[in-house]
Amino acid sequence: MSAPLRLQALVLPVGEVPPVEKLYRWALGMKPAEEEGALGWGSEDQVRLEAARAARAAGAPEPEEAVVLRMPGMPLAEAAAWLAERDLVPVAAAVPPADEAAARDAWPGAAIERLESPELANRVIVSVRGPAPPRIDLFFPVPRETVVARGGMGPFLWRSGDKKGLEIPGLLGVTTGAPDPEAQRVFLTGLGLTEMEPGGPLAIGDHQWLVEERDPPGIYGWAAAVSDAKVKDLARTMGHLGADYRLDGNRLVAADPAGRVILVHGVRSA
Repeated sequence: MSAPLRLQALVLPVGEVPPVEKLYRWALGMKPAEEEGALGWGSEDQVRLEAARAARAAGAPEPEEAVVLRMPGMPLAEAAAWLAERDLVPVAAAVPPADEAAARDAWPGAAIERLESPELANRVIVSVRGPAPPRIDLFFPVPRETVVARGGMGPFLWRSGDKKGLEIPGLLGVTTGAPDPEAQRVFLTGLGLTEMEPGGPLAIGDHQWLVEERDPPGIYGWAAAVSDAKVKDLARTMGHLGADYRLDGNRLVAADPAGRVILVHGVRSA
């Protein structure tokens, strides 16, 4: 697997959305994304907050944590072959109408969602599970030539081209816990993540994934990269919001109202 494998989005269940959204929007400067229900700084790096308490009250299924990995662009047939080579069996997939029949043939046991909106017609999203949560959503951009051949010209909510670099501001990394971190690391390296050092973070392009021994499993924290000049401003906003935080040079560590740790790393402009 070569670039542009990267960390693209996080799905985070929270008890109630407003308190967490307030911190993310005011302190971290995230904005409502074009895709409904998501926050982000630009067109790629996003965080989606799912209201767990409201779902329970309505008798709906509990929202589930997920990490979205941006994969190299390829048509569905190639994505299906890539998954089969790694013995990965999807639990769900979201595909454009033109790919629905092929997806049902390739993954007969998966829940297949048909993406009706033309704005979503340039992606195939395949959900897989490893030894421990969170769910992994693999985002395969459909190549531009495939979309054009189908008569689709956009505009699309996500880029069709391969995005390789780190966005600033944007996502920098994620920390997850697993009862057996080594098994989880083996699974993730099978998806194309590379080991930076024994027991250390896994590299996802310019991003990092740290797996720690924790139970229950799941997402314990995430990291953002911002301009170095913005870190002290963010710390002041955290203080105004009454959030717990620690500022150490160009690194800000805080806890959001849902209890997840946020690391903000200031990066100097070139």
